[in-house]
Amino acid sequence: MSSKKKVFIQIIGEQLIVKKLNLEDSLSDIRNNINVIDNTLLFLEKKNDTFARIENENENEFFLKDIITVDNDQRILFLLKKPCWNAFNDNCKLDYGCTMSFDGIKKANKRAFIMKDCELTEINAEGYKKDFLEFESKEDWMKKTNLFFSSDLNVQNFVELGLSIEDTHKEKLNDEIKSSYKYTELGKMALKFSKYLTPTEEFIKA
Repeated sequence: MSSKKKVFIQIIGEQLIVKKLNLEDSLSDIRNNINVIDNTLLFLEKKNDTFARIENENENEFFLKDIITVDNDQRILFLLKKPCWNAFNDNCKLDYGCTMSFDGIKKANKRAFIMKDCELTEINAEGYKKDFLEFESKEDWMKKTNLFFSSDLNVQNFVELGLSIEDTHKEKLNDEIKSSYKYTELGKMALKFSKYLTPTEEFIKA
């Protein structure tokens, strides 16, 4: 049996944890033997700046050494928390309700409902990925910074209209166009829970 190696466990969005793990173990064995990795977490394999999820039913097909990322001689295991409506509710107080006022919408300071369930819909929820855009022309800039343009649409008229600004601004924009920009794409989640709400007794009596 191979000796255990020091591995940094990185749960996306949380602090690092250090454990000694056997790189020859399957992911299912790692999950069963490490109490830090519970059923709310998914294993990730990092490729460049993108993460691929490994579903629970496939964990026995992968070994830890297959998905470990080595960076500056440090072994890193990336994990992602599964979407959980209970966690969203605890953090955002979704069942507290809101109060409409002249000052805007304010979160209530007491629970108004009991949430019994929630429908979650993932929208590019693989975690996150990093990428970059390169701009070579005004038309290219308009296409890539306005998602409603298709790649085959002639936007020259929009370009001329949208960039009809002062000469000093044009020069600055031209400098920016001849460059690249890094960005991070975040996964999102849509929640539907209105039909799973039951008013609290205190809310009914209010």
